[in-house]
Amino acid sequence: MPSTVGRRLMQKNMRKAAKAREKDNMSGGDEFEDDPATEADEGNYTYPDHLDDDDDEKEDQPTGRSIFGRGGRKITERASSFGDPGFNKSDTTLKALSDPQSELARFLLTKRGDDMKWKSMRSIENRAAIFGKDSSMVKGMRSNLVWFYSMSLEPLDVRKERIIMLAEAYAIFGALFLSGTWVLYEWGSSLGYGGCSLDDSFACHPGLDRAFEAIMTMAITSNLFMAMFASFLWLMSVLFSGTHQNWVFGCRHLLVICHTLLCCVLVLTIAGVGVGILTKLAPNWPELVIAMAFFLIIAVCGVYQSSVLIATQLPLEYYHFPLWFKWGILPFPMLTKKSRDKIRAGAHQRAKELKARAFKERTVLDPSVSLKDSFSPIGRLLRAAADNIGKKDHDISQYEARLEKDWYTKTEELKSMTVDILARYMPRRMADEVHRTLTLELDSPTLNEAGGLISVSIGRGEVDDDDNGEKRVSWKIDLSDAQMRDT
Repeated sequence: MPSTVGRRLMQKNMRKAAKAREKDNMSGGDEFEDDPATEADEGNYTYPDHLDDDDDEKEDQPTGRSIFGRGGRKITERASSFGDPGFNKSDTTLKALSDPQSELARFLLTKRGDDMKWKSMRSIENRAAIFGKDSSMVKGMRSNLVWFYSMSLEPLDVRKERIIMLAEAYAIFGALFLSGTWVLYEWGSSLGYGGCSLDDSFACHPGLDRAFEAIMTMAITSNLFMAMFASFLWLMSVLFSGTHQNWVFGCRHLLVICHTLLCCVLVLTIAGVGVGILTKLAPNWPELVIAMAFFLIIAVCGVYQSSVLIATQLPLEYYHFPLWFKWGILPFPMLTKKSRDKIRAGAHQRAKELKARAFKERTVLDPSVSLKDSFSPIGRLLRAAADNIGKKDHDISQYEARLEKDWYTKTEELKSMTVDILARYMPRRMADEVHRTLTLELDSPTLNEAGGLISVSIGRGEVDDDDNGEKRVSWKIDLSDAQMRDT
């Protein structure tokens, strides 16, 4: 007898097959692929011993991350700290801004539509674990790419200079830090100035000296490659940053490598200084205590102030950092609930500022902002048409902007348009409603500046019993003497 888990999975597969059969019947197809339900009915179905916690809608979701928009090449493996499988990568900034599933939209805390139905308590618990107690808070990206997103949102004149200066800084700092790490290596290595003289003590153990050699080897390697990669980026930015609109956005991954190497230099230098002090001064405990205390005070105070600076001034970036980066390098803002709440609030505020600046600099509308009220004539017409077809919460500002781009600012200018022409600016159903509204709309009363008269035109009158045709009735109202004349 099949287990309960097997029966549940068999029922699930039968539902999937029924959906596929119904879809094919609607499209006129008569051929089906292998039906899991049929295989189970024949007794050849293999019942698994576990059941994944997923919903019926899971088969409609993509199995990987789209690289070049939807439908592009997929990557199904888990990403490292340089990316997150929960968002789509984009090759241009505007494409990322217009895609609510993109990495830049996630960075700006744009909420994604969640149509999934949480049918089990385990699914609800999983969602609570992902989003925390505040379900309205968008999940952090957990990526170091967020260091450079704000720079890619700047105007071209600003970001083309900043990318050159940033690459220059990485290259120069890599070369300068190399001399410092080399001096540290020669000072602390037993092959240089020599280690401590007591080989039988714990601090002078050969294993500790080998650990120092390994730490400084990684520090020197990080310095060298940071300088080389940054020099390459420096040269390429000088050549292309002024003419390539998306150069900064495209360089984000190489910038992350340089920044990660810089963080490695920081961590390895701190570790190398600590191990070096221990191996050099261990036989003399007073000197060891004084030097180690001085070193720890400088290191802890520097890391603390750096953490506070980033958490208070860059809360959005700190919110999206990976957990290993927060706890390993900038841990202090994570220690109290009050500071974490401040980071969330500051992240929302900074996201709004960056988002407004990004759309303002690129003269495009924010598609996530719902503008229910519009005070322009065309805006009121589009709003009324959207309300009539049941789209009261839909944003019509993008359609209004398309019309204004072609210098259509008055409703009278749209009366001569056909439905096909209107459909170029808005959805077809909305174009039908706008055309119907313009056809049946009564002319707005207009003031006659010459005679002070108001002309009211009634487009279609009722057919009476004695006349089989249509009659038009118009009235002229003289505002000066309040007399009404039938014309």
